[in-house]
Amino acid sequence: MLRARRRRRQAADLEMRDELTGQPDRRAVMAFAQEQFELCRRLGIELSVALVNLDRFKAINERHGQAAGDRVLRDFAEAAGNVLRGQERLGRYGGDEWLLVMPGTAIDEMPAVFERLRARLAAQSVHGLAQPHGLTLSMGAAGLTEGFESVEALVEEADRQLHRAKAEGRDTVRCARAGRVADAGSGDRGAGARRTPRDTVSA
Repeated sequence: MLRARRRRRQAADLEMRDELTGQPDRRAVMAFAQEQFELCRRLGIELSVALVNLDRFKAINERHGQAAGDRVLRDFAEAAGNVLRGQERLGRYGGDEWLLVMPGTAIDEMPAVFERLRARLAAQSVHGLAQPHGLTLSMGAAGLTEGFESVEALVEEADRQLHRAKAEGRDTVRCARAGRVADAGSGDRGAGARRTPRDTVSA
């Protein structure tokens, strides 16, 4: 009975994985985000989520072909997997967009997470692309506060911040929580955080 139950769990897990990269698919990573949202809110634990987008990914497909684009996605997933720790989870949200769920991580830590991701991607060998490959990413993040009534609202805020990061030049991160914005990236690393009303931070 235990073996049968284990096999069913394994089969369900495989069904909720992205075929190309082997990472959790949108349904799986959102289920994990929901679980962590409820747990962290109940226990008063920090939780940050982020949407990550590969910059100008469409141009890679156009210049090198879809097979090269697929390799980039797989290699990014591998690079990101080497950065994550413990209960942190990355899932393919759609296309070249990824959802990162980080229980126990405060929003103020997300610029450092972005820097680790960026450095690991830069060092990652990408099949079919010469080194340095020049791939960059943009990230929008949001931290759990009482103002977020659902995990969907938290992810929507991360999406707004991702659009803001792309609109402000890409290769950067924008982070938000109620009444606060933290910026980091190629143009403003080390600038720290600045106080900004929340209704002015959404793109």
